[in-house]
Amino acid sequence: MKSVAAVLCGPRDIRVEEFDLPDVHDDDGVLRVEACGVCGSDARPFKTGHATEEGGPTGPVILGHEIVGRVERLGRNARRRWGLDEGDRIVLERQIPCGRCWFCRSGDYRLCQRVAEPDPHLRYGSTTTHYSPGLWGGYATHLYLHPDAVVYRAPESVVASELTMFMPLANAVSWIETTGRLPLGGTVLILGPGQQGLAAAMVARAIGAAHVVVTGLASDAQRLKIAEQVGATGTIVVEGKSRDEITSEFLGLTGGGRADVVLDTAATASTEPVSLACDLAGHGGRVIIAARHSTDDGRGVDWLDKIWRKGLKVQTVRGRAPGSAARSLDLIGSGQMSLDSFSKRACDLETVGAALNDVVDRQTLEVHTVVIP
Repeated sequence: MKSVAAVLCGPRDIRVEEFDLPDVHDDDGVLRVEACGVCGSDARPFKTGHATEEGGPTGPVILGHEIVGRVERLGRNARRRWGLDEGDRIVLERQIPCGRCWFCRSGDYRLCQRVAEPDPHLRYGSTTTHYSPGLWGGYATHLYLHPDAVVYRAPESVVASELTMFMPLANAVSWIETTGRLPLGGTVLILGPGQQGLAAAMVARAIGAAHVVVTGLASDAQRLKIAEQVGATGTIVVEGKSRDEITSEFLGLTGGGRADVVLDTAATASTEPVSLACDLAGHGGRVIIAARHSTDDGRGVDWLDKIWRKGLKVQTVRGRAPGSAARSLDLIGSGQMSLDSFSKRACDLETVGAALNDVVDRQTLEVHTVVIP
């Protein structure tokens, strides 16, 4: 039996190829992919041809890490370890940690050295097909279940295309609830109405925020409307406005209160979103930097002084805290999430390249693209 996959072979070069299904031993398995979401972090590898967003190894790679599927084959030990049977529906973490180091034993497997190692860079959606058995990404009909994979049983009541939102929602749970420690009735400001920002707006309202404000550019008008549908109590178009104008508009939306939690999801080379976050956070607030920022000259900026003066708790985040995926699945299964409010685009393995081109070039209004192999 064969698996069919959409393989990234170079910059913007997706080719459909066949792979032999791996033999299953006592500790591993094979997943039949039902659906896989297209994440914003897939854009840079698609543009550069590298296997990871950070650069990393080159070589053919099957992208896709927002994976939902059913266990097709499972080894005896794996069945007992994961508590699964063939036919069960699961979702997976992107990381494949070693499970034995100090970080793994303490529960924070995101910091496991194996996850960061450039060779073989063992993560779903980032490991090249040269590394046996090759099926390491969700843009495929099948996926290899590594013995150290972190898996969660997924609810049967939710359609697969909507379940692919579990990872953006898990990130939001981690950033808003775990790291941000949002108080009940608190105020949240979200910079950027991308998939992560919209998921955060939904989660913030679900866990008790009184005010959720989402900012964006004029070109984000459609997404800002979606933000209000999924939980935002107000939106601000920041483009062309002074800092004083933005601040006044924000305070008008929150009844005069500043933010308890500011989440920066605005992926831009500018440091302006972080500076704005520091201005609009209240004293003792938390600024959560989830987006990657860089400056051309690498010089310091004035917002560092604001961090010190206000005593802000500023923390970068990469991935999600352990337990956040399970929490997001609980929220999805509870029916509290209006996942049908997210506009979705479905594509198959033959058209995933065209869909990725549109995502990279911002030629699509859909919030979430889903690959149905």
